[in-house]
Amino acid sequence: MLSGKAPSDANLGGQMRTTGSGRWTLPRRVLLRLVALFGVIAFVFATAAPAGAHAVVLGTKPAAGERLAQPLTEVQVRLAEPVDHRLSSMVVRGPQGRNWAAGPVEGNRNLIVQRLVVTAPPGSYTASYRIVSADGHVVVGSVRFTSTVGESNRGAGDTARQAKSARRASGAVDFSGTTHGPGRLTAGLSLAGGTVILLLLLVRVIGRHRSARNAMGP
Repeated sequence: MLSGKAPSDANLGGQMRTTGSGRWTLPRRVLLRLVALFGVIAFVFATAAPAGAHAVVLGTKPAAGERLAQPLTEVQVRLAEPVDHRLSSMVVRGPQGRNWAAGPVEGNRNLIVQRLVVTAPPGSYTASYRIVSADGHVVVGSVRFTSTVGESNRGAGDTARQAKSARRASGAVDFSGTTHGPGRLTAGLSLAGGTVILLLLLVRVIGRHRSARNAMGP
C-alpha cells in the first residue's frame, strides 16, 4: 500500500540525501573527507608560501663565463627581492690570488654592487657573494669570468668614461620591478585564506546536516 508521505531520507547513489525540508546534503563521511582534503591543501600552501619568498639570484654582471673586452670595475648581482646591504658581502679573487674588491657592497633595493680596485689587471676572476635578503634569508654563490683588458690598457678618456658609467649604473639601475618573492607570498597566503574559508563553510554544512538528521529522528 502506497503512503502519501514522501521519503524523508532518499539516498541517491550514496552521494546525496534530502532532508525533511527538501534541501540536498552530503553524507557525513563525504563531508569529512572533503574537510580532510582542504586541510591538506591549506597546510601545503601555508608551508610552501614562505619557501617561495626566498631570495633568488636573477642574474649577474659580468655573467658566468663571460670574457670582458673592457676594464673590470665592478660586479653586480641582481636578486628577486630586496636585500640587506649592510649584512651582505662579496669577495672578488683574481690574479695573484688577491681580493680585488674595494670597500663594502653597494646598490639599491634588490641590486648588489661590489666596486673593484681601479688597477685590477686582466685575468680570471671569481666573485663569491653572501647576500642576506630583507626577510633574513641567505643566498651564497659565486660567478667566474675573465677580463681581457686592465688599467694599463686604457687611456685617460676610457678611465673617465668608465667612471661615469659606474656612477650612472649605481644611481639609475633599478630592478625592483622584477621582484617576485613578495608576490608569491601574497598569492600563497590568499590561497591559504580561501581554503580556511572553505573549511568554515564545510563545518557549517556539517552542523546543518546533523541538525537535519536529529530533526528527522531515527
